[in-house]
Amino acid sequence: MAGSSPSQHVSARSSRRRRVVAVITWIVIAWVVVFWRLGYPSLVDPDEAHYAELTREMMRARSWLVPLLDGSAYIDKPILFHWLQSMSVALFRESSFALRVPSALSALALCWTTRWLGSQLFDDEVGGWSGLMFATVPATFVLSRVGLFDMVFSAFLFGGAACLVVSALRHRKRLQDTGWVLLTLAVMTKGPVALLLVVLFFVAAALIGGDSRRALARLQWKVGFAFVIVVASPWFLWMWWVFGNDFMREYIVGGNLSYFTAPAIFSNRDSGYAFYLRTFAAGFFPWSVIAIGYVVDAIVRWRARVRLPAEEVLLWIWIVVLVAFFTIARFKLDTYIFPA
Repeated sequence: MAGSSPSQHVSARSSRRRRVVAVITWIVIAWVVVFWRLGYPSLVDPDEAHYAELTREMMRARSWLVPLLDGSAYIDKPILFHWLQSMSVALFRESSFALRVPSALSALALCWTTRWLGSQLFDDEVGGWSGLMFATVPATFVLSRVGLFDMVFSAFLFGGAACLVVSALRHRKRLQDTGWVLLTLAVMTKGPVALLLVVLFFVAAALIGGDSRRALARLQWKVGFAFVIVVASPWFLWMWWVFGNDFMREYIVGGNLSYFTAPAIFSNRDSGYAFYLRTFAAGFFPWSVIAIGYVVDAIVRWRARVRLPAEEVLLWIWIVVLVAFFTIARFKLDTYIFPA
């Protein structure tokens, strides 16, 4: 058998060097963006301290299904995030670092998902740039370093949506199973809003039609949504059985519907319809400038009747659905659109 040529050896060594450099680069980025001084400062954000106290009291009282505040049930969010924080505290002992580990690991997972999705839908170069851009925006740096729900929720929600889209477009039928599992975890992290966002995404794609609708029609969406509801529902049903109307009033109404309608009894916060445009421009800087330019380019192509590929159309639908949904909601927080 003929041996490899010198040029092939050189090419193989060059390829290995590039892989090593890429791995080292991503390790450095992960350390600087996510883990560097993760435990400092202490819990200064009011919401971060609030959720940390819920986890601490839950662990000390061994109340593994009901978060506690001052010894009483505090019905605000589902239980999964507190379980993740509890596992981290069990491994690293009670500290700011331990309480932030779930967010940090979720940031790494979301960075990988973004890179993977870009590679699957387009090519490795797009995937590499996507992951790098995600890792270097201010919103990622902030949310990966605080013990809040947002990074964990985004990792599950966007991870699930990414798996479903790749499964539909690339005819990878088994991959959708992972997507439905991740979506279930998103519901168990922040509630039914995760399922609602994906339903709106499917509906918008169906209304637009074309390749996007045909691609998503390949998914077993009836079975998938049924799986999410059945697997995610036990905690909600148990809480309803134990707390009855209090759970319906405090969680279903106060913790979900009222954030959308915002009656004065719960919140009168209203930041205007341009709130998330400003949030996007600042939170995703400097890449938000390029994104705005790409919006203009997409509009020009659409007006020139240039057919956009289904991959691009589905990504635009995802962004528009999330931003529009939370823009319509009267109660606004800048972290809500991070999954976009």
